[in-house]
Amino acid sequence: MNVEQSARRHSCEMVNTTLPCVNKAIHHIEKLEGNMKKWLMQNEDISQDLRIPWSCDDDHTTGTKVESPNLHIQGNGLIHTGFQQPDTALVKDTKAVISEFIELIWRLEKDRQEAEEALKLEKARKQTLIAKVDKLSLWKLHHLPEAIQKEYEAVEQDISELQWHIACKEQDLHNALSKAFKTEEANAKIQEEIDFLKKHSPLLDDKLTLESDVMEKIKQAQEEATALLAEAELTRKASELKFEEATMAANKERMEMATELGKIKTKLQSCRDILQSAETVWAEDNTVLVNTEKQIADGKNLYTELKKEKEQVKQNQDMWNHQVNDKKYELDDQEMKMKNVTNEYSALQKESELMKSDFESQLSYLENLFHNKLHALRDLEYENKTITLENEDLLGKIAKCTKAKIMHEADIQRMQKNIIENEAQTLNIAKELPEIYHKHSATKTKLEELKEQSSKEESRMKNLTDTLRKKIAEEVRISQLTELRIRAIANEMQQKENEHKKTKDELVKVVEEIEKPVEELEKKVIKLRLTHKQKLEALQSVQQIKQNCDEKFRLKSLQLGHRKNTLKQQLSDTQVAFSKVSEELRYIFESTDHFLNETRDVVQYGVIVGKAINTTENAVTVLQEDYNILQLKLNDLRDIDKHLHDEIDKYTDRRQNENENYQMQIQHKQEMEKKSRESLMASLNENKLLSEEYQMLQTCFLDEQDKLMSIYEERLRMEATLRDYFQISMLQNRMHRALLEFFKQRGLYNQAGLARFQAASQENAQKILAVQV
Repeated sequence: MNVEQSARRHSCEMVNTTLPCVNKAIHHIEKLEGNMKKWLMQNEDISQDLRIPWSCDDDHTTGTKVESPNLHIQGNGLIHTGFQQPDTALVKDTKAVISEFIELIWRLEKDRQEAEEALKLEKARKQTLIAKVDKLSLWKLHHLPEAIQKEYEAVEQDISELQWHIACKEQDLHNALSKAFKTEEANAKIQEEIDFLKKHSPLLDDKLTLESDVMEKIKQAQEEATALLAEAELTRKASELKFEEATMAANKERMEMATELGKIKTKLQSCRDILQSAETVWAEDNTVLVNTEKQIADGKNLYTELKKEKEQVKQNQDMWNHQVNDKKYELDDQEMKMKNVTNEYSALQKESELMKSDFESQLSYLENLFHNKLHALRDLEYENKTITLENEDLLGKIAKCTKAKIMHEADIQRMQKNIIENEAQTLNIAKELPEIYHKHSATKTKLEELKEQSSKEESRMKNLTDTLRKKIAEEVRISQLTELRIRAIANEMQQKENEHKKTKDELVKVVEEIEKPVEELEKKVIKLRLTHKQKLEALQSVQQIKQNCDEKFRLKSLQLGHRKNTLKQQLSDTQVAFSKVSEELRYIFESTDHFLNETRDVVQYGVIVGKAINTTENAVTVLQEDYNILQLKLNDLRDIDKHLHDEIDKYTDRRQNENENYQMQIQHKQEMEKKSRESLMASLNENKLLSEEYQMLQTCFLDEQDKLMSIYEERLRMEATLRDYFQISMLQNRMHRALLEFFKQRGLYNQAGLARFQAASQENAQKILAVQV
């Protein structure tokens, strides 16, 4: 029983709302009624024959006989033999249900009290929040536009600077990542080479041991190497003489180019003289215009002649050299001066007459085209000259390398012929041995001499191969250096082009920075106009909202009136239900008095009925509380109606205040615009100073970058040399192994020849002994 009760309480406590508890209480009441009906139906057949006369002293029952309901009375009275005592389980169940019902009613009472307290707190909180919202709205109207404007002006410059710094840092990060990627690739290659060296370290140890044995033989071959070095020095001197002759020829070609440039300068000076004469003629009289037109025609002819000369210069561009660079800069300075003169000339012409403006504009346009084309042509000529000179140097070096290669191949062929001749001599000697046995000792000595000669020739051949290998490595290194030089020149050209592009971009940025504040001011003016329009639209929308609120208030009042009528109907219904419940209570009281007067032994049942009466009384109290709640709701609706009227009055006052504040803000914004213009001029001056500082810093940055690039190029060169040395060491290892195998084969061949000679000598000795016998 206690377990079931605790379970039921727990199930009810898990629910926070009151409606499930009410439903549960109704369910318990229905269950109790069902149990009562079951118990009465069980004992209905047993108590039909029992009749108990009953008299009462009340006015209602005097002189009348009342037939009691068919009940079985247990006790001292009459007891029917077939009567059964009520089940104890049913009694316990009803007790538990009634006790739980009472607890649920107390719980509902507590929830009601808590709900009332919470409602009071929420109302107080609502009033405080409304007051805070009003205060904040007033503060926002007065102070928020000024604060936003100040914060925007204080933060605008910082935001632009931060955006610029972020862009710079992103570019630096991108460059650093690319450099890191390149360095990682280089480190991976170096690591592979280190692993390769570690892997082949035992072979290097074997090589060292073999080289220590070979060093003694190399010392003997040093004398022959010195002779070869002397020959190589002679060849080097001859090549230096040829190089000096080539440089003299190049200098002559440079002088010729200088004379041609002088002729071009004289022609340019003649053009300038013609322009000056044209200026004087235009200043003196309008009649000289015809002469100036003739001079312009002459200038056009000169321009065509210069084009022809340009084609001739292109044909002779293979003969031009580095001195054109200096002359080019001089020509650029003269061209700049000429441009200044032409600008002055155009200004004077504009001041003189408006009729001459068309002609002067055409002339200046043609001159600018002429100068730009000359400038581009000379740049292209200079680049072609440098490339052609480098190609000629490379061709000369390649021709020298081919000649040296042919000489070395001839030496190798000569050595091979000597080896073949030596082998032929050894064959002839082997044929002559059986005929001249008595000269055997002499042949042995000759064989030893031939062996020594062959060893010397082999050492000489080895030295020749080493020298050839060194020369080939040097030529490869020279070709690589030339390639690197070509790449460096190309990179320098690209860097110069990038620098020109950067300067153009910087100028564009400066123009954009100058245009941005003007655009921002225009945008601000447009924004202020838009805000003005928005405020007007907001006023219109507020008026519409007011009309909508009035319509809503009217509809709300109608709805509340309709709801009030419905609540009145509900009250009348509740009153009818209350009257019915009171009648039922009266009937229950009468029935309980009747049962108590008729039966003494049904005390427990009477107690249960009394508890049921208490529950019904509690239900009546609950209904009374519901009635009070409905009255409270009506009062709340009346309060809401009053509050809406108050809010409408406040809204009208607020609208008037907002209109006044709006006019004040417009005046304030006009003053702020004046201040912002002054601050903008100051910021422009500061931007000029900052741009100058930025240019200085950029020059420093470029200098440091050039230094770092030079260091990086030196590092790349060192890495290239290390790779070359590594390849040379690999080739030396292969050559060393090949020579070792060659010496082994040659030793085996010599041993076989000696064995053959010994066998032949023994046969000859046996034949001689046989002849003597």
